[in-house]
Amino acid sequence: MGSRTIALQDSAYARLRSARMPGESFTDTINRLLEGSRPTFGSLVGALTADDTSDVRDAVARFRASEAAARSKSVKKNRRAGGHRSRQ
Repeated sequence: MGSRTIALQDSAYARLRSARMPGESFTDTINRLLEGSRPTFGSLVGALTADDTSDVRDAVARFRASEAAARSKSVKKNRRAGGHRSRQ
């Protein structure tokens, strides 16, 4: 197992030291404190209001429509230029 040296302000070190449980290493303390700190998809449930959800759906629909239009335009341009390739 590797190790790293990090610099902490005195105030951060004091907070970390006070958070240590008896017999716990600083690594154990940091791991315990950070346990579950990464957001999960489940933690996002209920994060958006109904209006927010509607706005997101509308934005996704607009994006998909613009992407489809751009692909269609590109295909037409390639066909006019003789760049149409058959699928193999």
